[in-house]
Formats: sequence, structure tokens, C-alpha cells
Amino acid sequence: MFSMEQYTKELHKNIFNFFKNLQHLSINGSCLFLSFRNLPLTTCSSLNLKKLCVGVKSFEDCLALLDGRLKELTTFILEISNMNDKVSTVYNMDDLPNLKCFSLICDCSGKQYDVKIVPLLRRMFNLEELTLNIIIEDRTRFIDGTHLKNEVFVRMPQLYKFTFHISTETKLQRLVHGLSSDDIQKTFSNIGYEQVACVINYCYRSAECHIFSLPPVFDTLHSIGNTFPSIVFSYVTSLQVHDEVPFKHEIFLRSHKYQTILPLPKLQHLVHGLSSDDIQKTFSNIGYQQVACVINYCYRSAECHIFSLPPVFDTLHSIGNTFPPIVFSYVTSLQVHDDVPFKHEFFLRVAKFFPSLQELNVLNIKSESQISDNIASTDNQLSSIVEYPHLISLHLGLSHTDYYEQFLNNTRTHLPRLTQLKVNYKRLTFVTENFTRDATRLNCTNVKRLLIREQLVHSKDFYIYFPVVTSFLHPLD
Repeated sequence: MFSMEQYTKELHKNIFNFFKNLQHLSINGSCLFLSFRNLPLTTCSSLNLKKLCVGVKSFEDCLALLDGRLKELTTFILEISNMNDKVSTVYNMDDLPNLKCFSLICDCSGKQYDVKIVPLLRRMFNLEELTLNIIIEDRTRFIDGTHLKNEVFVRMPQLYKFTFHISTETKLQRLVHGLSSDDIQKTFSNIGYEQVACVINYCYRSAECHIFSLPPVFDTLHSIGNTFPSIVFSYVTSLQVHDEVPFKHEIFLRSHKYQTILPLPKLQHLVHGLSSDDIQKTFSNIGYQQVACVINYCYRSAECHIFSLPPVFDTLHSIGNTFPPIVFSYVTSLQVHDDVPFKHEFFLRVAKFFPSLQELNVLNIKSESQISDNIASTDNQLSSIVEYPHLISLHLGLSHTDYYEQFLNNTRTHLPRLTQLKVNYKRLTFVTENFTRDATRLNCTNVKRLLIREQLVHSKDFYIYFPVVTSFLHPLD
């Protein structure tokens, strides 16, 4: 069997030997990440190639591709599988004057972002179009407009198009005060970016901040809570909701109506609790008005998502109860997470602003019923059924039993296309009354994969309840 290095070498030899004048090359495949480390400079070397779209195993592979072997490259679309590698070779780190368009997808730590990603971007001083889809964990500060202006844009005077979804997570103790989405968003307004949204989710000891350009074009959104913006996430197919405040029925109606680069710093790293407005102002200060920001504070960490508007990403992780009223048309995968209980209203908002949602992950251990329903509008909100017409995968896991009731009770939520359900078996049996309750039967009818930890002999009522199930054994995350 070929190693990935051997595979890369053979792939290069066959492609460039048969296509001598190749100018555009895309190597696609969800599991195909090539490796160029320890290979000679002649591997993937071309004087004609102008556009390359590729996935690589490590950051070192990126450095190898930009070390001079592709001198005429003007467009580079890149996904990096692993940022944890240690660079073992000394590469040419000269500036990249011919590069006009760059797109990057990766997950990294705060340190890796600062010492690897930022210096890489600063080499691209003639860049005209930049797309970033980054999840950043354990950074001391959220990514905002001020940071981007001072550390990145200052080296890109030709830049005219910036599309992004950046999610940052931090520990709550690192924040001086609770930043709002408006705080982050103002940092973009200050730099002239108006089409930007921000979602911040505070959960337990951490916070997450999602910032993204509008309209949203991503397909996955992780860890949003009860509060999120009124934006339609048309492309989101996978969603995770997580909050310490109980989810109410209304939030699931919202999630049906509305569908981020994610810095995820630890809370103790933050000087004060930044808001989305704090981050957004940093972008306004540098003339970026089309920018949004979402910050999610959860337990000991915080996540900050910043993105250009309209958002064009398809995945959004870790937003909480507060997110901007922006339609995320492209988000198909979403995670909601909060230390504050999600209300029904929150799920109404999710339904409203994420119209293309296909995958939803809910993380919240706080009871939805902890919040009193004493406002006048609550009765009307509770009478509204949350509709998720495209949702095919739902992950409830160890979330509070109230959210099992919220989603499986068809008088509260309709899931006509649900085919995969990931749950805790005890919570499932409790809510369905040992698979005999009619109110929770309809949303289970089409489930083909029931992912549970326990290996059990199921009752006759179980198989009547799940008439088409073909798989029901899987460890919970």
C-alpha cells in the first residue's frame, strides 16, 4: 500500500506528465489530504499552473507548496487537515507577489493561528480576494476587526473582497467583561466592513465567538445558544445548540426559520467579557461594515465567530442564546451550546434564521422549564410549532430531558425528514414512556439510525416505534 507521500508523488507524476500545459488543478475528496513533506522540490512543480485547489495533511505541506515550486500560482484554495505538526524542513519563506486569491479552511489552536496562519497571510501582499474558514481553540482574545486590520489587512493594500467565518473559543476568566456581539461587530464597522455578523455564546467557564460575512454561505454551525441573530442560514445543514439556560419551544421555531472562522479562547485568557459589539467595532474602525460577530460564553471558555456579510459558510459550531438576526442561507450544520437554558423562543429563532438546516447538535444540561413563562407573548410562542423541513440528523446526547421533549413531541416540533437520532437511551425511554407515547411517535417514524451507547435487547414496542430503524448502536461523543 502506498504511503501518502508516495501517493502524492505518483499523482503528481501522472498529472503533470500527461497535461504539460495544465493551468487549473483541483484535487477533491473528503478524505484525500496529500503530503509533500520530505519530497523533492520537483514534486508538484509547474511553471504554468495558475490555480490550485487541494487538501493537505499538515501545515508543512502548505509551506512546501509555497516554497517556489509554483511560481505562477495566482489562486490557491487550501484545506489543512492537521495544524499540530512540527515543521521539519527549512522552506523558502519569501513573499508571494503573484498570489491574488487565497482560501483557507483549518482548525487550530490560538498559538498556531498567531505563529503560523498570520505570518502566512502577511506574505500575500498583493492579495485581492481572501476567504477564511477557521476554528480557533484556546486563544486569549477573540478575533475581531481591529486584529484583522492591524495584523493582516495592513499587509494587503489591494484586498477588495473578504469572505470569512472565524470562530474563537476562550476561557471566561480571560475576559475583563462580558463582550456582546455588538461590541465585536463595531470593530468591523470601524474598518468599513458592514456586512458582518457576530454570535457570542457564553457557557459555564468558556465563551465562543463566531464572526462571519453576510450572507452566510457555510453549511455547519456548532454551539449556538438561546440568543442568535435573525439571519436566514440558507445553507446550514448541520447545527449544534448548547446553552446553560433551558431551551424553550420558540427557539426551535426560530431555528427552522433562520439558518462561522471560530476562535475558541479559554475564559481565563480574556481580559474582560467582550461582547459581539466590541468585536464588530474593530471592523468598523478599519472600514469593514459588512461584518457580523457572535460570541458564546460557556462554562470556562468562550467562542467568538466573526464573518463577512452575507455569510457564505455551511457549518456553524457553538453558538448560544444570543446571535444576530441574520439569515444563514448556506448553513446546513449547526451546534448550539449554552450555560443558560434554551427557551422555546430560541428554537423558533433557529428555525427562522437557518432555513437549510440538515444537522443539529444541542448541548444544554439546564432544564428548559427553569425559566418562568410570565410574559404576554409566551403563550403565542409556545403554541407555534417549530418546523425543520430539511433536518435529517439530530444529536441530543446528554442534554436535559426537556430538549428531548422539545424535539420529539410533535405538538412542539415537526421533523418530517429526520432519519438519524443520537440520544441517551434512558432519556429516550422516559420521554417516549417506554415507546408507547403517541405524542412523540411521529417524529421517530422515519428514523433509520438510532445512535445509542447501550447494547440492549429491544422490546416489541421499540420496533413498532421505530419501524424502519436499521442501526441503533453507537458510542456517544
